[in-house]
Amino acid sequence: MSLMMTDPYVASLRVLLVDDDAEALQHLHETLETLRVHTIFKANNGQEAIDFLFEDDWLSDVDVVLADWMMPQMDGLKLLKKIRSITPDLPFIMITGAGSPDTAQAAKDADVTYFLEKPYSEEELTRKLKIIGRVKLRRKAPRPESNQPTADR
Repeated sequence: MSLMMTDPYVASLRVLLVDDDAEALQHLHETLETLRVHTIFKANNGQEAIDFLFEDDWLSDVDVVLADWMMPQMDGLKLLKKIRSITPDLPFIMITGAGSPDTAQAAKDADVTYFLEKPYSEEELTRKLKIIGRVKLRRKAPRPESNQPTADR
């Protein structure tokens, strides 16, 4: 793992990791810990992620979903489509080791935020998370009141 400086945009994120491969899930978890992500939730498959987000009502506590494509019960594409049907603005990063133009297009058609093919670099993942973190913080930043005096009045 590289010794990268903590990025405030990445450090602000609350991430839901979804992967049926315990080793891959642990590796992703360790990578996000290295990046000093604020909160990391884990699910072992798509259905578990749906249950966590919607039945257990954790949706408002998640800023981005990072999910594997190939999983039993509910694969990453079905998970993405289900999430988009309920909350179209939740950022979603799809990871696959079986990438092809068809899988990339299917993910794009389902409105994936980012699509990463294995092996991907920590820097590539960090860039994607940084963009998501920037957008998140901009949306939450207070907007100036239009009737407030400005410095040049």
